Amino acid sequence: MADNTKVYKKLTNASGFIRLMSLIAFILSALGIAIEPLGKLIYNMIFKNDTNSLVVSGAVAFFNAFQHSIIICTVSLMLVIAAFSSKRKKNIGQGFSAALVLVPLAASVYPTISMIKFLSEGAFKSYMNGADNIKFRGISILLVYLVPLCAALILMLCGVVLSIKAMGEKAVEVVYVPKKQKQQLSAPLNNGFNNGFAPMNAPVQPQGFERSQVIDDKPLESLADRQTFAPEITQEKKPFADEPKAPEPQEPPKERVCVQCGASLSDNAKFCKKCGHPV
Repeated sequence: MADNTKVYKKLTNASGFIRLMSLIAFILSALGIAIEPLGKLIYNMIFKNDTNSLVVSGAVAFFNAFQHSIIICTVSLMLVIAAFSSKRKKNIGQGFSAALVLVPLAASVYPTISMIKFLSEGAFKSYMNGADNIKFRGISILLVYLVPLCAALILMLCGVVLSIKAMGEKAVEVVYVPKKQKQQLSAPLNNGFNNGFAPMNAPVQPQGFERSQVIDDKPLESLADRQTFAPEITQEKKPFADEPKAPEPQEPPKERVCVQCGASLSDNAKFCKKCGHPV
């Protein structure tokens, strides 16, 4: 069995700002993926000349054009899950915070270059000089690049904030348990009573009875039988009513003395016999 791995990590939790920003990034990245089907639906509702494709046509071309949006949407969904599950416990480490910066940065390289070429080479300007449906296409193409870039910037901001916040936390010990050991720990303990076998030096227990229902290797079928076999379990010991009680010790009577001369006095004396002082 492999040993448990112990590491020390700086973990933090997400604040309300991080949770809000993660939701915004997820919504923006999801809209970036939905630009083609949603834009095509709006285009066919507004303009008379219906179209089957707004930006790209075909599944392969769609994946090539929107793959950066898919990556950013996946990362933003992971941040949403981590942010809303860490309200009370610290489970966001520096590794995940660094991934929030590096992955969106790498995924935003292609749309940034494509958007710069689209704006600088005059393609966007030619779209804007055309008819209304041509302008709609030009704006849709621009949004394909711009929307995921905004989501990527939000994710990078969240990653920087979480990294700074994690740096101020104290390192905690994190134990990684192997998968086989987890299954063994989570499996219910079987003491042999469910399958008719008993542990060493223990009586065999029949099936269908709990351990508390077996006394002297015999199952108890009713409460009366249980009281017969083990009366000390259900009844309290009471003292016998006819048992004689020991007499309580009595204190000897105190001798009376005269307060004037200290002579001893009888029980019914009213005057001291020695000095005549009244008692």
